[in-house]
Amino acid sequence: MLDDETGYILVNRFAEKTYKEFTDAMISIKKEGMKSLILDLRYNGGGYMNQAIDILDEFVEAGDTLVYTQGRIKTANRYHIATQKGDYENMPITVLINRGSASASEIVSGAIQDLDRGLIVGETSFGKGLVQNQWSMRDGSAIRVTTAHYFTPSGRLIQRSYEDGVDQYYEDLYTLPDSVFNDSLDKHLQVRPKYTTKNGRIVYGGGGITPDIIVKRNFDLSKSTMNIFSQDVRVFFKFAQKYGRKHPEYKNDVNTFLYDVKFNKTFIPELYKFASQDVKNLKEEELAEDKDYLEMQIKSELAKIWWDNNAYYEARLLSDNQFKKALQSTKDTQKFMAIH
Repeated sequence: MLDDETGYILVNRFAEKTYKEFTDAMISIKKEGMKSLILDLRYNGGGYMNQAIDILDEFVEAGDTLVYTQGRIKTANRYHIATQKGDYENMPITVLINRGSASASEIVSGAIQDLDRGLIVGETSFGKGLVQNQWSMRDGSAIRVTTAHYFTPSGRLIQRSYEDGVDQYYEDLYTLPDSVFNDSLDKHLQVRPKYTTKNGRIVYGGGGITPDIIVKRNFDLSKSTMNIFSQDVRVFFKFAQKYGRKHPEYKNDVNTFLYDVKFNKTFIPELYKFASQDVKNLKEEELAEDKDYLEMQIKSELAKIWWDNNAYYEARLLSDNQFKKALQSTKDTQKFMAIH
């Protein structure tokens, strides 16, 4: 629970047992008083489609289309329809997505948006919506053949265009107008095809899912910090271990550590000295510019070492502008649900 009314669930992939884990978590946090949910699908690249469909079914009225496929032959055309009375059909839901949200994540977020079941916050998703069948060959190799495409309930094609080749397909992902690398959002939406939701709202096609509330990730990091990520990201974990041994007093209480502790002025010089052993071209003054971000990075590593994954993610969410916007938007989602 994030507060007295808002629950939060992160699904980082749709694995074989994700639906059961999700419903177990929902039952648990509903007992704590949850009245609305933030579902975080950022960096979720997909997985088992049936798990995503089953989760969707909990939030959508029976008879509504969840997703459909279309191919060149009739047998590839299939509609997935909500079939059961879901336990959370009236619960306001806010879904977080970003560039790393793909495939099954886009099916979930696209259906929630198209059926007016909640609001989508973040960045336009990856745009991966292919149905592929695999045939094994005698030599041990395999061939994958695209047989159909996934479409959201309003008719939006999830797959981004790849007619200019694979390299351009991935390059385009980072030049989309609502990415941190581009600011031409208004012009971008003007040229995207428009579709209407179940209750008549305008949503945008053209590949991927464009959020209702677009929030670019705050990613203005110095070259030195980016060098750590590109050369040896394990530096953060290894430094956290050393820093934690030096400051055992931080381990007394998880909430005090997450919300009240501020690292002292020697934090950046110590990190710079430690990281410079393995990472080239670091400048201490550049790391100092990213102090808040780097403190979050080390705090989250320590939270996982000392406590658990929940503490790790909570530490990261405290400096997450997309998450903060989603939390602020829960009241908007509740109003939205009342209207629609």
